[in-house]
Amino acid sequence: MGQSCQSCNGGPLRIPEPNGPLKPSVPLRPRFENEPWVAFHCNAFQVSSSTSAPRAGAEEGTQGWPKVYSLGRLLGDGISAKVFEAEALADLETTETAQQLTVLGTCGAVAAGMPHCLREHGRKVAIKRFHRLGSRTFMKELTALKRVGTHPNILRLLESYQGFNGEDVLVLEYCDGSTLYDLYAREHPKGGLPERLVARLLRQLFLALQHLSSCGVEHQDVKPENMMLFGVAVSAFRAELKLGDFGWAAIAAPEGKVSKPPPTGAGSLWYAPPELNPPVEGVEPEPMAVDQHGEPIKGLCDMWSAGVVLYLLLVGHNPFNQALKQSTQEAQDQEVLRLVALGKYNCRTERWHQLHADARDLVEKLLRVPPIQRSLPSEALQHPFVTKRTVAGRVSGYGGNAISTCMDGEHSVFFHGSVAPWAGRERRWQRLDGFQRMAWLAMARALAEPELDGAVVQGALEGMEHEKQRQLRQGGDQREAGFLWQLARELGTAPVFQWLQDRTAWPDAVRLAFSFLDVDRDGMLSAGDLLAHVAGSPQRNSTAPLAVAKMTPVLSKDELVKIWIQRWQVKDRNEEMLPLQSFREALLSSCSGDDTLFGTLDDDDGFIADTEMEGPEHAVGVVPHRGSELQRWGGDGTGGTGGGPVSGDGKLVIPVGGI
Repeated sequence: MGQSCQSCNGGPLRIPEPNGPLKPSVPLRPRFENEPWVAFHCNAFQVSSSTSAPRAGAEEGTQGWPKVYSLGRLLGDGISAKVFEAEALADLETTETAQQLTVLGTCGAVAAGMPHCLREHGRKVAIKRFHRLGSRTFMKELTALKRVGTHPNILRLLESYQGFNGEDVLVLEYCDGSTLYDLYAREHPKGGLPERLVARLLRQLFLALQHLSSCGVEHQDVKPENMMLFGVAVSAFRAELKLGDFGWAAIAAPEGKVSKPPPTGAGSLWYAPPELNPPVEGVEPEPMAVDQHGEPIKGLCDMWSAGVVLYLLLVGHNPFNQALKQSTQEAQDQEVLRLVALGKYNCRTERWHQLHADARDLVEKLLRVPPIQRSLPSEALQHPFVTKRTVAGRVSGYGGNAISTCMDGEHSVFFHGSVAPWAGRERRWQRLDGFQRMAWLAMARALAEPELDGAVVQGALEGMEHEKQRQLRQGGDQREAGFLWQLARELGTAPVFQWLQDRTAWPDAVRLAFSFLDVDRDGMLSAGDLLAHVAGSPQRNSTAPLAVAKMTPVLSKDELVKIWIQRWQVKDRNEEMLPLQSFREALLSSCSGDDTLFGTLDDDDGFIADTEMEGPEHAVGVVPHRGSELQRWGGDGTGGTGGGPVSGDGKLVIPVGGI
């Protein structure tokens, strides 16, 4: 029987039950385990859209972000832009759901056959709309965000729209609307934030600044208002931090050139270091910090600002609050500039003297006037104030505090188990074909940490260290040790329900990831599109048996891409391109039956036994196949293309071998 509800005018609404799994749109094929290995890069990911290169098929007047997102409440209003909460619009016409769901009712606005009262909310994002078209601030922020790429402690750029409808827009990940300043203001009357939580937050900030420095970027406006939070639990000393708002960011100048701040200064007055402020009469400016090659050392100005933030959170007021004794605003501003230039922060308050010695020591090492004398992010991460109050490793959660004694980390709200252990993860990843690995790399770029289970993020961070150590011993592509590549491995080797915390993120993330790969923006993935993301020539698969590897020919990039297209193209369609449907099925078939209801993967015999599990995990029994669950995510209920058939008793059977 279908479910019933009352429409807005009192009439009944009836939603028929789905008629069972749709027929597979692409023939089922066994996994291709001995395929040559090929590396990828994300330099060609199409993150930005502009009126100079509109997407094919876009109608006049509906191009740009309004076609994809619904604007919500105002989150913030600044000098150069306004930030809004927004939701991704569901596009059911591109999914199997639209072909199965029929709703009878007259409750008003209907989108893709579903009444407004029954629609699920879409994925939440933050939309930053700039006041002026083609502004320098927009270009600076866009350039900086694209340069820094993906990091768990930096606000993620999802996409951008330049020039559409007469405005420039950045689409950013959403962090439940709160900032570090909001948290500070809320907790200050209660006695402030506990030191353990402050240490966790500063550790994440130092990690973000370390990544910025490695990318040749300085934020230049580090302050609590620009640090977004999610997963906040003060009593458990837990909060995850994202550094955002790169409107003041400075990109490393070409070798031999030195970039200078504007004459009026850069950043925010109460947080800016001496070198970003206008000169103060009677105070000789300090020389620029340079390395052994004479090149400027990036990031030291941000470390001063981090010191101001640390002081504020621990003591409860700005370190230069003595300037507030001045009678006018102008006099206060001038006094702040003077105190900063001299490095005279307030050391006389009772709260300052009550701090632990290591807390005061870290503040002192950050608030040093000569930039060359300040701690680098890597040094601050090793400071006792941080290391004594945070825990590294899988038990920490990726923010840095102990949350569980289980070595498998946090658990998903949808899956009552642990994320896939280290043993077997790489083998599962190697079993995917190149198109699937490329698809998961794009998905890792399209999703954001607030939408993911914390254990996969921590797993990706640990994977970075593991891969770096492996490359020191054996060599390899340095990209593979990057966070994005390791996150792709975590996502692609575990069931979607196991790591996705926010169901509403899935459809828009799939759309976005597909668009990243669609270089020519025609709505299809051609051989040229896929080749744009391939780095280097294919290599023999190191995980294949030696005898098999010697017998397997090494294909060219063009031949390999052609095989991917033939393998994943939609049934009965002879076009040499892949639509969104093929992309989605390649994702969902990565774990085959696992994504129906958290089943187990097979060992090398090619079949899943009742008590079989890789690594130290132990199976708890065979879980029956549920196609209806997979359909909700845009699959076909059969395990997807590239997976295996399902036997009559519900067990997943995965044949071993190539095509």
